[in-house]
Amino acid sequence: MELQPATGVDPPAVDLDPTPGGAAVGPPPLPPAQPVPVESVPSVDEFAGSVTVTRQDDHVVVLLVGEIDVEMKDELFDALQEAARHGVAVRVDCGAVTFIDSTGISGLAWLANLAAEVPCLVAVPPVMYELLQLTGMDHVFRFAT
Repeated sequence: MELQPATGVDPPAVDLDPTPGGAAVGPPPLPPAQPVPVESVPSVDEFAGSVTVTRQDDHVVVLLVGEIDVEMKDELFDALQEAARHGVAVRVDCGAVTFIDSTGISGLAWLANLAAEVPCLVAVPPVMYELLQLTGMDHVFRFAT
């Protein structure tokens, strides 16, 4: 594959001729760094995951949001155990998952062993589905969009 030169964009001109003092003139100095406004920096909480369990008439919905990782292991396992305890179908809504690690995958596997029926994973992001495939867990669940 051959790279094509960029068109319509000229690099900035740099004068490297020596000045009368003998020092070379390079690109202009960068302006001083400006602090980033605090409100534009995401807080740790914005990256944190959450899990909620809601009982419906004939099933339980587990909603996973954000990063499902080791930082929320206890919360995740407590919620999954609560969902399985109802003895009805469990639907796990994964549509808002932005990251999942082995802790999250093992929690889902644990749920599959506890639940009265095969859990249904809903709106699974492509990266999460690939991880389920790599670990062989895609055969343990039902999937819905």
